[in-house]
Amino acid sequence: MTAKSTIIVASSILFCVCAGCGDARKSSIHEEAREKAHEVAHEEAQNLGVANENWIREVTKGLNEMADLLSTITDVASYEAAKPKLKVLYDAQRERNKNVIWIMTWGQRKAWWDKMKSSPDYPKHQEAAKRYLHERNKLSHNHEVYDRLANELILPAYRVFPW
Repeated sequence: MTAKSTIIVASSILFCVCAGCGDARKSSIHEEAREKAHEVAHEEAQNLGVANENWIREVTKGLNEMADLLSTITDVASYEAAKPKLKVLYDAQRERNKNVIWIMTWGQRKAWWDKMKSSPDYPKHQEAAKRYLHERNKLSHNHEVYDRLANELILPAYRVFPW
């Protein structure tokens, strides 16, 4: 090998080693930044959770009320009778979410939900959510009623997503 070839090979090896070191350093910096962002999001979410301690209770109550009303729907006429009350409940649910969940970043939302899961009210919330979904899914066999429910009440309640 000539001196010129030796210098080129040595330079290449040195470049690869240094590039690898830089990647490791960048990876470490990214990991630290990710951890710090999670800590900040968790702290902000706790502050939001403290400010909205009643949120989970309000949502649970709304889900139970919606499930009660949905359980009375058997046809288009019973849907029309329940629709005004359901609209009020879906609108209230949208406002609760807009004022709490939708103002959070994804990281804040995850940390906040982790905090909500430790709430003594969380099992009641989960039960209400399952009950609501069960009643809503029972209506799916009646396509006319379910399509109207989805298009007139459910979808408009979620049209204001921030993402």
